[in-house]
Amino acid sequence: MSNIALSIVIPTKNRVEYAKICICSILNFEYNNFELVVVDNSDEDLLQNWIYSNISDSRLKYIRKNEFLTVVENFQIGIDNANGEYVCTMGDDDGLNPEIIELVKWAKKNNIDAVTPKFIADYIWPDLNHLKDNSTIGGTLKIKKFNNNFSFLNVKNGLNQLSRTCGMDLADSFYIPKIYYGIIKNDVLKKAKNEIGTNFPGVSPDLSGAIVASAYINKYCVIDYPIFIAGSSIKSTAGSSNLKKHHGSLNDQKHISRNAIVSWPKQIPNIFSVETVWSQSAYMSLKAIRRDDLVASYNFPRIYASLLMFNRSYYKYVISSFLFTFQKSIVLNLFKVLIEYINLIFRRAKYLILNLRNKFFGSALLYSEIHNIDQANLKLSEYLKRNNFSINKILYND
Repeated sequence: MSNIALSIVIPTKNRVEYAKICICSILNFEYNNFELVVVDNSDEDLLQNWIYSNISDSRLKYIRKNEFLTVVENFQIGIDNANGEYVCTMGDDDGLNPEIIELVKWAKKNNIDAVTPKFIADYIWPDLNHLKDNSTIGGTLKIKKFNNNFSFLNVKNGLNQLSRTCGMDLADSFYIPKIYYGIIKNDVLKKAKNEIGTNFPGVSPDLSGAIVASAYINKYCVIDYPIFIAGSSIKSTAGSSNLKKHHGSLNDQKHISRNAIVSWPKQIPNIFSVETVWSQSAYMSLKAIRRDDLVASYNFPRIYASLLMFNRSYYKYVISSFLFTFQKSIVLNLFKVLIEYINLIFRRAKYLILNLRNKFFGSALLYSEIHNIDQANLKLSEYLKRNNFSINKILYND
């Protein structure tokens, strides 16, 4: 490889206001053994002009792509140009704890293929003032309680669970490694690409990249310590979901390739929503890694129940896919959809109760008037230092 320990890959498009701050924040790290790979597919040259005028840092690898790219293509170019021993990907509105370099050193020393930090810190940019639960306002950094420990998980068991949930719970779960908000050996990613032809067989790079990498990972660790700060802005996917804009016709989604739309599995309703994007990505990725056993046991009733609960207006698409999938066993599988729907009601109730409990009795810290992700990074580092927290204390029992 080289002496680059970590490649931090950030695909970006038409979000210069966030990308500038994110780039500067990461290049402020005191470490020199990393590279920041920025793949810019913006319609205009605003970010390019700003970088050429303001940045002179050999750690930055800036790649300008003028031709139209899907989100998957943008991610793939970033991975293909990563030269570090380990790779992580993140958004241009996200934050990063510099201690990630210490985590990578430890992973290399212990021959660990992948490390996924738990979601502990999240930041709401000031331009996103209304979330779906009406409990958070823009300019807020939240730091949840964490346990300062790590554990090793069996990736094979994780893939079995993914087949049951259709990948729809991966955002809040850690049963398989993550390439987005996670760290994976570059050798693993290159082997997967060589054998499959892509690191991202599905329309969601987050999920499909995680599944494909999991097929080649032996030693996987989850750490309960804040490494990434998940950012939400008005232009982000999280922002679109919170503002209920993350749904619609597949043909209207320019960031999804025409080939993906044409080859969309008939068992999954051909609409654009969180549920269909994640389930399509999981399904296509399991096929790509030749896990026919998990494809055969894929829990389609879970998808239909989720859509009926959260995107009820698309019920005709759900019925069409249901009849295609279960034409020989309609009654039995109607019952399975009903069971999944009831389970979703209970999970939803549990989620709301936990939210209320955390709102009034939770131990999460909230910092307001945080104007950008760099300030959020500094506030997190300040919090960790003030409380004598350190990644090395966890990893080496210091």
